[in-house]
Amino acid sequence: MVYMNTKYKGMNRINGDGTFVTGEMLYEKEKKLLQQMARENPLVSEEQTIVVLGGAGQVGSFLVPELERLYPGRIRLFDKPGGRLNEEEMKQQGILPFDIVEEGAVDTVIREHNPGMIINLVALLSGASERNPELAHKINYEGVVKVLEAAKEYGVGKVFTPSSIAVLENVGQRGELDSPLIAEGKYGKSKQHLEEKTARFAQNDLDARCLRFGGVFTCKYPPSDGTTEELDKMIVAAAAFKAGVDPKFDNFDFTEGKYYVQVPMGARFPMVDGRSIAQAVMKFLHTPKERLGNHPASHFIAEAIATPASVAEILKDLAPGLQVVYDESRIIPGNEIKKRFSEIWPQEVDMKSAGLDWEHEQTFTLPEMVKYGFDTNHALFSGRQPQVVER
Repeated sequence: MVYMNTKYKGMNRINGDGTFVTGEMLYEKEKKLLQQMARENPLVSEEQTIVVLGGAGQVGSFLVPELERLYPGRIRLFDKPGGRLNEEEMKQQGILPFDIVEEGAVDTVIREHNPGMIINLVALLSGASERNPELAHKINYEGVVKVLEAAKEYGVGKVFTPSSIAVLENVGQRGELDSPLIAEGKYGKSKQHLEEKTARFAQNDLDARCLRFGGVFTCKYPPSDGTTEELDKMIVAAAAFKAGVDPKFDNFDFTEGKYYVQVPMGARFPMVDGRSIAQAVMKFLHTPKERLGNHPASHFIAEAIATPASVAEILKDLAPGLQVVYDESRIIPGNEIKKRFSEIWPQEVDMKSAGLDWEHEQTFTLPEMVKYGFDTNHALFSGRQPQVVER
């Protein structure tokens, strides 16, 4: 069942029989299902590892624990020092240094770690991509090609790379590898090329898959520099405001309690919870290839449509006194493109194929997503979790 149009009462969905279903209940149910899928159709053989490139990032912080739960001791994590973690922090967490731009880096990882699957989470998000288009091409496209080519050369059986709602072609045209893909901006174009390249490798004995992510509510501090991450950043700012801690955001007047959102209040984004994205990816990867159609990027993942206004309405009760304002005079230079993206990116998504092909279900409602992000960050800023990372 898919809950995109289900009636809500507070944080709960109401079934046809009048019973309540919470996101946590569905989340626990999916964890058990994944264990069964991993037993019946494991991603790799017992002697192989699963390599995660970019494992210390926003999505990796949710996906890696799921991988380690299902394949304990067989996950190898790589990332570039100086991103979310410095070299010492990476060492403490068992994350090995890696730079996808560096020549030969992917080959070295494969030779030394014998992966049966590579999950490539390395990406430059939309805001940063438009400010540095050359680096965006090197990471989001050339980096992907390096992974695909190395995987094929060394006999790695499977590769997964996230794509994005920035690719505008309607995924209803499944199976047509030459279907026109439309994207705007350096970020969108790099993801378009990623999908096209993945499709071609998937025709040649490589199980190469993409999954188009909606905006992901990860609510990690500091937030990443994407477009849908503007909603994430609102939640983090609200939690800091409630805790009485200035998060030092350029678009947040902490003293006045005014958060200047960088996209219009009515901008509509398909969003998904970080916990759900981890389970969705795992279920997608454990589904036999023949059930997914011929096009490896034929599925969207999103759970709810969110706007700055709808998120602000939920935050109103969680952080009294916080004002969320859209003022074009307060747009940070370089962020103007985010308004353009909010106008052209899909404002609705069709998840029918995901539900039919691999039984994807919506897990969390928008209020559940926002409250989880708020509570997690409020605990962080209140000192009930480890020290906040300095910006």
